[in-house]
Amino acid sequence: MLRTRNSGCLFLIIPAFLFLSFQSSAEAYQRVKVQGRQLVADFNEDGQYEPFLIEGVGYSPMPIGRHVSDWGYVDAADPRPDNIYSDSAILDRDFSLLKAMNANTIRIWKADDSQQGTRFPNKLTQTTLDKAQEYNIKVIPGFWVPNEGFWSCGVNGPVYTRNTNFSDPNLRADILNRFALFINQFKDHPAILFWAIGNENNLTFGDDPQNIRAFYSLVDEMAELAHQIEGADHHPVAFVNGDLGHLGNATFGSSDADMPNLDIWGANVYRGRSFGTLFTEYRNLSSKPFWISEFGIDAWNVTNQSNPDEGFEDQAAQADYAGALWDEITANNDTVVGGTIMEYSDEWWKPYEWLCDENSDLCNRTQNHFGFGATKNCPDDGGFNWVPPSPDRMFNEEWWGVVKLSVNPTQYGPDIVTPREVYYTLQSKFTPENAPPTIDPISDKGAFENQVVTANVRAVDAEGGSLILSAELLNGDPLSVVGATFTDNGNGTGVFRWTVQSTSQYPSRVPFVIKARDADGELGVEQFDVNIRILADLITPTESSILNSSSVLFQWTPGENVTTYNLQIGTAPGASDIVNQYNGTKTSFQVNNIPQDGSPIYVRLWSGVSLFSMKYRDYVIQTEGGLVLEPAEIITPTNGTLFDLPIRGFFWTEGVNVQSYTLAVGSAPGADDIFKQTLTENLASVNGIPLDGRSIYVRLTSHYSASEEFKDYVYSTIDETALVTEPPEMITPATGQPINTSQLQFSWSTGEGVAAYHLYVGRSQGRYELHNQSMGTQTSTTVSGLPTNGSTIYVRLWYRYQSSNNWNYTDYTYQTQDQRLAPALLFPTDGSTLSNSTVTFTWSPGNQIMQYYLYIGTSPGSANIFGFSSLSATSVEVQNLPLTGRPIYVRLWYLFDGPWSGPGGGAQYVDYVFNTEDLRQAPAMITPQLSTPLASTTTFQWLPGDDIAQYYFYVGTTPGRSDIYNGSTGLATSVTVNGIPQNGGTVYVRLWYRFQDPWSFVSGGWKYIDYSYSTQ
Repeated sequence: MLRTRNSGCLFLIIPAFLFLSFQSSAEAYQRVKVQGRQLVADFNEDGQYEPFLIEGVGYSPMPIGRHVSDWGYVDAADPRPDNIYSDSAILDRDFSLLKAMNANTIRIWKADDSQQGTRFPNKLTQTTLDKAQEYNIKVIPGFWVPNEGFWSCGVNGPVYTRNTNFSDPNLRADILNRFALFINQFKDHPAILFWAIGNENNLTFGDDPQNIRAFYSLVDEMAELAHQIEGADHHPVAFVNGDLGHLGNATFGSSDADMPNLDIWGANVYRGRSFGTLFTEYRNLSSKPFWISEFGIDAWNVTNQSNPDEGFEDQAAQADYAGALWDEITANNDTVVGGTIMEYSDEWWKPYEWLCDENSDLCNRTQNHFGFGATKNCPDDGGFNWVPPSPDRMFNEEWWGVVKLSVNPTQYGPDIVTPREVYYTLQSKFTPENAPPTIDPISDKGAFENQVVTANVRAVDAEGGSLILSAELLNGDPLSVVGATFTDNGNGTGVFRWTVQSTSQYPSRVPFVIKARDADGELGVEQFDVNIRILADLITPTESSILNSSSVLFQWTPGENVTTYNLQIGTAPGASDIVNQYNGTKTSFQVNNIPQDGSPIYVRLWSGVSLFSMKYRDYVIQTEGGLVLEPAEIITPTNGTLFDLPIRGFFWTEGVNVQSYTLAVGSAPGADDIFKQTLTENLASVNGIPLDGRSIYVRLTSHYSASEEFKDYVYSTIDETALVTEPPEMITPATGQPINTSQLQFSWSTGEGVAAYHLYVGRSQGRYELHNQSMGTQTSTTVSGLPTNGSTIYVRLWYRYQSSNNWNYTDYTYQTQDQRLAPALLFPTDGSTLSNSTVTFTWSPGNQIMQYYLYIGTSPGSANIFGFSSLSATSVEVQNLPLTGRPIYVRLWYLFDGPWSGPGGGAQYVDYVFNTEDLRQAPAMITPQLSTPLASTTTFQWLPGDDIAQYYFYVGTTPGRSDIYNGSTGLATSVTVNGIPQNGGTVYVRLWYRFQDPWSFVSGGWKYIDYSYSTQ
């Protein structure tokens, strides 16, 4: 679902662009790939690729009490990991249920950590991937791309701000940089199925086609980058769209030809219980595989849209929708590679704080029934107000779980999860064998007061065994509570009966469930609802009003569970000589021919579920004598307007008591040689207007019930035959002129008959990442930010003639001069010996450097001692340098302010080597003193040295021998030796030690000190 969020900041230590040249070596076999419209896999690497159907679940198990903007738990003493994707208790709880559900895939919306500490802090980890591999579940990790805007709480409520320009080269570079880090971190794990970019970004674009094209080109560049990093054995790359908006459209740069590197289109689709024509529409847009990345409905059914807390948990409807949608997915598996249902667990952290709801602070601790729908919609962002196609026309954001959450009474224990019916529905569909009993679908019933409801039930056991059938209310109450009955015929069939006594006793929808249990205890469930129907009631006009106009808007209440309405108005009871209007689901209708003679009119308002099952209410309303007539008048275009296009839209007032209109357009007053049409609407589009300088005469006639009246208008036209056209030409800089500055004025000739100009400047032909400006009639502009790195820039001068809406262009190319200078380390000097563990490394700034990286390590190019990244600093203090006598290696990386590839592109470096002094202290013997004779049992003790990894102790009768004692003391600084001979001879002691190298996993070489003692 749509999640629009503020952008976060990123500080990188390791430059992501370095990964562009690296490819996977750990995994040399492509386990999953795209063939035609199919996803095929060979996870056991036997060379046999088989189609892989994603039987998946969206996975974001946010614990109760946490929010996606939190990092960690509220209680500082809480021992659980800050990142839920590192919490083995949560993962074991969930993966066991997912495995039992027969799911084979999870989708993680945001698996990267690019916005840590601001939004979505929970990122994918090795722990999650290892756990998925253990349970044989594949992972689709998502990389979050910023949406075009964000919500915030303003003085008067929610405010939507657009702020993302996908043509911005810095933004694109940052996203590609972070995406490279993301791919390199996880690419070699066998649990990865494919990569997913973004989530419904197309729903926030607005109407800027250039920005839309820039976005989809960025997505394709990301897919290309992922392929380059992984090489020939790359995973597929998908983008997650919001339904089919903008998808496969060359105008927006999203066609297959525009996006050759993208492998799979994903779409979050919410169209109701059926996808409708979705798959036919998609096949006409793209030849790529199609993935349903989100589908389904919530489990809370609102009965009062003005107060979403009024309702009930409707598990049966949620399961019914999911099951029906999954059947359509599998029926279209020639195009669709599967689906991931929205979502695994309830979302207690909603509603969003950007809705400025006064209860939002409590939303992630107390499960309310927040409704997102027709009566409590998103704040207006300039788009249409979309009504969710769920049974209650609401999306209740906290109730989406395939499993429901409840608080664990054990402190710090993971939340308790309980599968809903949708879990078992998909469990049976994901794995058809050993399925529970199936019950034939029972359609919802409708009943007015005193009407009998009957449902015939038929159930089948997959193994052909006997069944026990029963029925109850959805909440578990027996049927007797409402006076209904159920009869089990004993042969897998049964009958449900209910006579609705009074509609005022029940809610508008009463849900029932039929259950079938087989001999193995497996349970099949089927839900149906009885909709209590209350007739619609006329709101305006009321029976006490007197109608003083022949045109009146009739409005009525929707009633309850009434889907169609019919309005009859006549001059006698039950007559329809004034109007007989089948109004569908609309609850209002404008009546334009009501007589104004003082007599009453008779209104009959029908309510029902179809034209063949309806009931009515009658009303009598008085009219007033006399009838006012007023003709329509053209509002646009205003009289005398100059027409410069062959097509024109006309719009006029409705007038008073006007029943229809005739619009005539001609070359003389009252003529209709160009256009004539009689209409009931107050607008028309006229084609074929001649542009030859003539006058255009328009007559708008208003037709009343017994008369008509017209008004005349005159317009002028341009004379296209007199127009001369000639394209503009670039004057400065001249074609082929080298460019040696980052700021330059571009100017061009006016051409002939040109109405407007537009200028692109980019790094490749037809691109505009350096400059994109609509010039109007101006013929010059100054362009800043031009590269000075020896690369080629491409200029496209667009122009449109006055006589046409079509844009034309001329392309130019220019070569830039390379004015860059690399940085160099100034202090300490290369090859010098370091005698201090704290050193400030300083380097010259160079010229046109976009970023510096300093690596310090124990081998060339490594950064195991220190890593540093900076956009502008040219020095950094490094502490705790190891002074062990071993050399250290320094690599100064730098990235020019230029393209990622091509002339002068990519990262470069300079290497330096420094020696170090060894200032570590050796151990020294304390006792016994050398002048003291040794006893038969003597304890030896020594002062510890610096950074010692291990001690070893010899005692012998000659120097270096260990015939009396030989043993390691580890890090202990004393040892007791027994059996020292008491013969008055000399005993020789050797204290071995070796230093620990703190920047590697090996220790230094062994060294020793010798001592000699006399004996008694």
